[in-house]
Amino acid sequence: MQCATCRAPVPEGALCCVECGRAVSQATVQDSRGDRPLIKLPTLQESRTPAGPDPMATLADGPFAGVTLEVPDSRSNLPRAVAPPVVAPPRPDLNLMPVEGEEVEGYVITGELGRGGMGRVYHAEHRTTGQEVALKMLMPQFASEPRLRNRFLNEAKVLAKLEHINLVPLLGFIEQGPRVFIVMPYIKGITLERMLHRQGRLSLNVALDLFDQVCAAIEHVHRHDVLHRDLKPSNVIVRADGRVVVTDFGIARAIGGEKLTLPGMVVGTAEYLAPEMATGTSQDDKRSDVYSLGILLYEMLTGQVPFQHPNAGEVLQRQVTAPPPPPRGIVPDLSEALEASILRALEKDPADRYQRPTDFAEAARRNAWVRDGGSGVTVEPLAAMPSIPLPAQSSPVPAAPEIVPPLRAGLPGWAIALIWLAGLAVVVAFWITWRP
Repeated sequence: MQCATCRAPVPEGALCCVECGRAVSQATVQDSRGDRPLIKLPTLQESRTPAGPDPMATLADGPFAGVTLEVPDSRSNLPRAVAPPVVAPPRPDLNLMPVEGEEVEGYVITGELGRGGMGRVYHAEHRTTGQEVALKMLMPQFASEPRLRNRFLNEAKVLAKLEHINLVPLLGFIEQGPRVFIVMPYIKGITLERMLHRQGRLSLNVALDLFDQVCAAIEHVHRHDVLHRDLKPSNVIVRADGRVVVTDFGIARAIGGEKLTLPGMVVGTAEYLAPEMATGTSQDDKRSDVYSLGILLYEMLTGQVPFQHPNAGEVLQRQVTAPPPPPRGIVPDLSEALEASILRALEKDPADRYQRPTDFAEAARRNAWVRDGGSGVTVEPLAAMPSIPLPAQSSPVPAAPEIVPPLRAGLPGWAIALIWLAGLAVVVAFWITWRP
């Protein structure tokens, strides 16, 4: 038997999974957005094949039957779109897993931040400097598989060549036998996914400010001939000061570079995949990221993704063939021009989309306030949204104005001195005249 959430083997009669803690009875799994219908998934299922190295699901029915969908962050996305897999990964060697207080190349583990299908992220502090970092670890049972280890190493190489205010930087790469870590700064903030879960959808100006920063980051990525290929709200962090940080380059690759997936395998999150990535029939390029950006903005403004279905194959089929529902059908206050910009980014043919992320961002901001027949978009001021961190301004902070003491009102000093001397002369003359 195996757990449907983390896919770890579960002993017969166990009440919960020792890996993720989820109850192992027939489970009702709620969508990660929290406001959609509940999806019933059997928590346990028989392992019908030998344990394999990959956290992936093979679609059993529909037009994409037989296609393997590999989800980079299975813990957050499996309940949304992917049926429980039939392949159970090998159990991790608990002796190789970091524990609180353990030191890894000078970094002291202080706790676990999160986990995905193939790795875990730990919070740590440098023993000498006290610097807070996030250690992303590839699970030891996957580190021995060359394809997955190379993909993890590829993420570090991608981060090493990127330097941008809206991208998470690389601090180091650690290899300790079967354990490998990517060292990144610890970013204090909230994911866009959690923000949407709390807010439902964002106000227009907040959404555009955040979207501008995401597009600037991806433009920089493309300028270095890299594709992100996994843009979604859980990979966008908003700091307390409003700065956006795009994370998770686990399936990124160089433009024109070697594919890191096997034939018949689709890697990514079904709800955010461009049609050419969903079919795997053509090479993805920069415009594939533009498509994902279109879904990102769609979700920020409407509170939902264009294509939703419990079956991942159905979602992929809709990405390839179905037109996205018009955003104004969900939020009528959006301008027709902004809706047209979003739908252009979601064109099935990459040639019909915006060719660059910044082109899309500029068009969205330009068209957001175009009035349609006299009834325009009501723009909510940023100050009216205290529950959402406000994005930092992209322009440099102006220098503080020089403080100049106020000038003293009245006559100049030399005039005052003359008046004082004249008064003194009058007093002396009066004294000489009237003395006895």
